[in-house]
This record gives sequence, structure tokens and C-alpha cells, in this order.
Amino acid sequence: MEQVYEKINRLLGDVIRPGALWARNWIQKRRNLRADRKERFIAGLLNFKIQGEEVVNVPNFFSLLRPFLVLIAVIMDLYAVPQYFTLSIIAIALATDKVDGAWAEIDGKTAFGAFLDPICDKISLFIIAIYFFDRIHYWIIFPLLTIEVMLFIIALVGFFLQGTQKKERTDFRSNIFGKVKFFIQSLGIIAIAIQFIDVANYLFLFSILFAVVSIAVKVYTLAKP
Repeated sequence: MEQVYEKINRLLGDVIRPGALWARNWIQKRRNLRADRKERFIAGLLNFKIQGEEVVNVPNFFSLLRPFLVLIAVIMDLYAVPQYFTLSIIAIALATDKVDGAWAEIDGKTAFGAFLDPICDKISLFIIAIYFFDRIHYWIIFPLLTIEVMLFIIALVGFFLQGTQKKERTDFRSNIFGKVKFFIQSLGIIAIAIQFIDVANYLFLFSILFAVVSIAVKVYTLAKP
């Protein structure tokens, strides 16, 4: 399963490599600008760091774009915009989950990016869950969101430990079980958007299994000395 995931990432990376390299050079040039106040502001923004790493980069932009697009899709559905428009926005939002990972392979992975990516997944899921609250069974949605909160806390603890204790084996980033979980949840989001409510509920229920395994792996890794 993980080999298939990595192969997809490599194929996607080959497609976006020229754009990724161009964007990296563009950002790098502007990090060194100091000519006037506007350029100093841009350079300061691009040089903003967390735990010694620049956080303003293209992969993080795609990660942050995901919940924003999901929110736009929800608003479009609320105002009865034609379904194919809403589905297109949702499809683009879900596709950013692959693009940011493949782009990071080229641009360089960062600890903050690995932390931000699954957090944006959770925000996207929460937006969908809140909007479609009356269409998802309560005995599915409450355990699902509770587990997502637990995963967020574990990710936050892992990120904190890496920054303060320089603990190399912290596993705050998404593991293969977390990636499969979000893929199943993505199918559930699409299903609920096209009114396949029962299918969506079964998919969200199935994703809980992978979420529990993901938590177990993360807790085990954090607990190791």
C-alpha cells in the first residue's frame, strides 16, 4: 500500500517538477530583497521561520488552500450553486492533498509542513461534518471527530517535542494509516456531496478503523525513549 502511495507521489512529482523548481527560485530571490519597504515586508514574510525552518512555501500554501476550498464548496452548496461546480471545487480541494506532498518532495520537506498537512485535513473534515451534521449518523460523527481531535493533540505534542527536546523519533506527521483514512474520508465527502448519504456514512465509519490504528502507531512512537 505504501509503495503504491510513493509511486503515485513520484509520478505526480515528475509532472509538477518544472513548476516547483521555478516557484522555489522565485521565492528564494524575493527572500533576499531589501530595496524598499514593500520588498522588505515581502522578504520578512518569506523569511518567517518556526523552529528554524521557513514556513512560507508552496507546499504549505496548497495545504492551507484545502480547508479554504472546502469552505467555499460548502457556501456554494448552501446557496444552491449547481452541483457540478461544487463537486469541482471539492475535487480540487482533495487533490491539493497529493500536490502538496509531491511538491514537498521536490522543494524540500519541513517539519512544520509535515505537521500542517494533516491539520488542514482535519479542518476540512470538521467543516464538512458541521455543515452535513444532520446527514451523518451521530454514532459515527462523534467518535470520528473525537478521534480527529486526539490525532491533532498527538501531532501538536510531537511537533512540540521535536522543537524543544530535539526528539528525532516524534511521529506527528501522517503515517500510511492516516493517509488511507483521509482517502476514505475524501470518498465519503464526495459521496455526501452527491447525496449518497448511506455510502458516505459507511465510508466515514470504515475510516474510523484506520484512524484508531493511526493513533496506536503515533502513541507507540511517541512513547519510545
